[in-house]
Amino acid sequence: MWAELSEKFADLVDPAIKYGGGEEYLKEYLATASTGIAEHENNEMQMLEMQRRMAIMLSIDDLTEELRANMTGLQQKLDDLRADLGADRQKGLNIFGEAVQFVEKTFRNK
Repeated sequence: MWAELSEKFADLVDPAIKYGGGEEYLKEYLATASTGIAEHENNEMQMLEMQRRMAIMLSIDDLTEELRANMTGLQQKLDDLRADLGADRQKGLNIFGEAVQFVEKTFRNK
């Protein structure tokens, strides 16, 4: 979605954006969007790694019932956090979609 937004800015507002030029406020907006997306993707990758490790630890046969129960509870919390990250990703995609539509509507006839 970020690539689509930056392409729309380049096509409709200023082609220099594609090559790192253009108005400063546009570059700052796209840089902020890029940073936010990168941070979100990093959080998703860390969450997946934690879930992978938790699954490995839960597969150990000689865990006490108490430890297994605690780890299962933590696994559920990780699953809930992952679902929240997915919902946040969808919200972000919706916002970028709206931004693309705004740029198209605002700058298409200029």
